[in-house]
Amino acid sequence: MKEVFLDLYLGPSISFVFLFLNVGLCASLKASCPPGWYTSKTSQSCIKLFLSKKSWDDARKACQAQGADLLINYNKEKEKLIYEERDTLVGDAFWIGLNDRNREGDFTWLDDRQKIINVHWHPDEPDNYQNRQDCVIVNKKPNKEAFLFDRVCSNARFFICEFSLENACSKFTGSCISGCDEGYQGQRCDVQLCPPMWRASKTSRSCVKLFLSKKSWGDARKACQDHGADLLINFNQEKEKLIYEEKFTLLDTDCWIGLNDRNQEGDFNWLDNRQKITNVPWADGEPDNYRDREDCVGVRNQPSSGVVLFDRRCSLLRYFICELFTVCPKNTYGVHCSKTCSKNCGGPENACDNFTGICTSGCDTGYQGERCEAECTNNTFGENCSENCNQNCGGPNNTCDIRHGMCSDGCDDGYQGEKCEAPCEDNTFGADCSETCSKTCAGPNNTCDHVNGSCVFGCDDGYQGERCENFLDLKLEKDFVYSRMAIISSSIFVLIVLTCFMMCVAIKYSYQNPGSKSSFDREETMFRGSYPNGSSLVNETAGSLSHEEHSNFHVRFESHEKDSNVPRRSVLIRNHSNFIAASRSVEDFNETETDPVDDSLTVDYAIRDFESVI
Repeated sequence: MKEVFLDLYLGPSISFVFLFLNVGLCASLKASCPPGWYTSKTSQSCIKLFLSKKSWDDARKACQAQGADLLINYNKEKEKLIYEERDTLVGDAFWIGLNDRNREGDFTWLDDRQKIINVHWHPDEPDNYQNRQDCVIVNKKPNKEAFLFDRVCSNARFFICEFSLENACSKFTGSCISGCDEGYQGQRCDVQLCPPMWRASKTSRSCVKLFLSKKSWGDARKACQDHGADLLINFNQEKEKLIYEEKFTLLDTDCWIGLNDRNQEGDFNWLDNRQKITNVPWADGEPDNYRDREDCVGVRNQPSSGVVLFDRRCSLLRYFICELFTVCPKNTYGVHCSKTCSKNCGGPENACDNFTGICTSGCDTGYQGERCEAECTNNTFGENCSENCNQNCGGPNNTCDIRHGMCSDGCDDGYQGEKCEAPCEDNTFGADCSETCSKTCAGPNNTCDHVNGSCVFGCDDGYQGERCENFLDLKLEKDFVYSRMAIISSSIFVLIVLTCFMMCVAIKYSYQNPGSKSSFDREETMFRGSYPNGSSLVNETAGSLSHEEHSNFHVRFESHEKDSNVPRRSVLIRNHSNFIAASRSVEDFNETETDPVDDSLTVDYAIRDFESVI
């Protein structure tokens, strides 16, 4: 970038023009790194750490949005810039611009200019674990050196960006990384604040130009007005620097400015009459109104005392300095108000600064930048591009409308709504929620997954498959079930018939052979009566039995009060040979059965539970 000064004399009617010529718009390469960036002297570059975690690809995009790229040519100096006095970063991993994505094992930096040499790999790296690791991080453990590791590119990590000071203009966005040359503004320094050969005053938001044709104060003012300007006002150090810096040909030369006391002697005012003069650098003894004729003011750069002001006769011929204030109509700005405020400026009137074009009320939703000329990027939308498109937006990149976030390519399967924020409802699923859950899904509402339609609670009877769409042949199933039931029923019927048959045989046999019947109880009383003693009942009973019944039996002999079923005494008589002899077992009943209170009370005797014994 060069600064060219022209100091020409082409005749009394042609102005000497001081020209500050810009060969290119982006600022000088002598500029330092922007705030927040660290300067690498070995690489002539600027470095910055970003502490938001992203994949390697997203980290690179974030760097490129800053006019940079992931850090390259990592070395000891850059390691010191990153980790010195930043103990909180020790142990954290950062993506850098080294990778072998093009060819496994062939690691290269992003600029492709330099083969890797002396890269400080960890002793076990690179290992391409599971054949998935193609991107490189730098990581420093406490009290150890920083090492490089290959890692899976999709992992989320912090990252380090770098841009070269040799490239004043970003190769990705075209933005001027180190600012603009004087008189230009904008991310790409493409907005010229002042007309050619005029210099911008930032303090006054004006343009200043030195004319080197000599005129009286009045003619000089007219010449300025012909350019839409006026003689310079509110002279200060910034304007002094604009005029006199490195312009040694103007030493000891007077130049008219817009200060005078023509209306009232001694009451000096600027031409705009807006500001009283303060701190004006008058020369010694000035203003003196020599011979009562000096009402106009000039400025001079004196070698001995610097830039000072003098009052002079207004008719004297001097160089002059014009100042152009850009007061443009609404929604216009720039030189001769030739540019229009961006339609993306915020506010009801899309207003912008009439000098710089910067939007005064921010940007409309969906736009960003000083002049709101850039649309939201990286799947963002809304005010200041502060919101992210919904991850359920359709298409390969989940893109959405930059203003309101409506998904550009519809929704992923299973989602609905302008922003695809809602899953399918009412038993629907799939693309645009256009399909209906199978009616054969089990559960009270035939519920299915809103994305793929698989039945949540399984299938109704007779169906199978993820969506219960496969019909089973119920006839075959029923035939099989019925056949099994028939077999079981037949088996049960046969078993019942056999059981009945066996019982009938047993009963018939028991009647034909009573002495060998199976044991069973006779619940009713076999013999009962009132006798003087129990032996008489036993003997009478024995007399009614056959010889076979005498042979094997048990008898429960009980005594009862009259008309009572509650036994008073009981004895079990066992006899397997001679029933008559067993009557002696009840002789004890005979001695005590008379009631002690009423000896006329008769006692019942009963033989209970006659039982034959096999």
